[in-house]
Amino acid sequence: MDTVLIIVDKAPYGYEDTFSAFYVAIACLNKGMNADVLLTGDGIYAAIKDQTPCGSVNYPKVGELTY
Repeated sequence: MDTVLIIVDKAPYGYEDTFSAFYVAIACLNKGMNADVLLTGDGIYAAIKDQTPCGSVNYPKVGELTY
């Protein structure tokens, strides 16, 4: 397997899925594999520039992993 497609369909905050998906993509790239991330459904909100988790949600900023 040379290429991985990672599908993100959940909002970036409130679930660990989006954050973990970007870490899997980074791990694939570090191992020399191609990795594509497809944002669909609520996953598109991970593409918003300069986003910050609001309220009492204590999650890292997903946007920092996308630059």
